Amino acid sequence: MLPMTCVPCSLRGRDQSGSGYLLALLVMVILTLAGISLVAITSTELQLGASERLDQKALYAADAGVASATARAVVGADYRGHTFILTDVDTQAGLELGHRVEVSPFVPVLKTICNLCEISNAAQYGDEQYYSIHFAVGSVATRRAGNSPVVLAERRVTSMIELQPQQLRVDALEPLLHPEELSKIDP
Repeated sequence: MLPMTCVPCSLRGRDQSGSGYLLALLVMVILTLAGISLVAITSTELQLGASERLDQKALYAADAGVASATARAVVGADYRGHTFILTDVDTQAGLELGHRVEVSPFVPVLKTICNLCEISNAAQYGDEQYYSIHFAVGSVATRRAGNSPVVLAERRVTSMIELQPQQLRVDALEPLLHPEELSKIDP
């Protein structure tokens, strides 16, 4: 049997000294990279959410344009195109955010006799004839910050709307004579 030699305690762990520090440093690097990637993912998701919110606001503004054209046609027999501005109420001081909404003329595309409407009965309501009229209308909402030329969001809505009982007015046919007005419905 070989005699056992005693290795001093100071020499026993010398080949592993500093490995704990390297392990801790490696764990810190991995955690830092994971944190940086989570920050990047969160930032991207916030930007996508903001873009989606702007697109939704533009869609609702364009839909408001169609509703505005419908209301003007029904209430005031005004079939002309128009433009209006929707401004945001929750904007910060000095920053004017809003939508510019361009609405096409309310153009009749189909006229049929309103057989189901009692008002079409000429014996009861005179000689006036009422119809079921289908109209086409388009609306484009553009979102900009103030007077900036940069478009933040833009959405288009085109609709077919049936109104009955309705009398066909001559001024409703005016856009049919102007191709540039018709192109505003759906270019």
